[in-house]
Amino acid sequence: TPAAAGRWPAGGGDVEMHPATPTDVVMRPPTPVSAELKSELAGVFKMIGEKTSTIQGLERLFDFSRAHPGVDIQPHLARTSVAFQNYIKKGLSKVEVARGEKAA
Repeated sequence: TPAAAGRWPAGGGDVEMHPATPTDVVMRPPTPVSAELKSELAGVFKMIGEKTSTIQGLERLFDFSRAHPGVDIQPHLARTSVAFQNYIKKGLSKVEVARGEKAA
């Protein structure tokens, strides 16, 4: 093999030789997010925070999360109260259920 022949530095092929484990995935840095996506996400959270657009904001956050699965929304959630975080999580669950029922 190339490693045995000394063509790779010591340990150089370890990552490719072993399948990814859940621990590897958790330890990887988050996907870099463009300024445009950050701005869109901030706007969605603003919508959720306003009484007149809460439902639309939750729907947009649901769509955003599906369209950009590599984008971590946790940093935005971390800037809100625990009560608001729970509200968002419950709201996203309701959107998922509602859309699941519509598709059935």
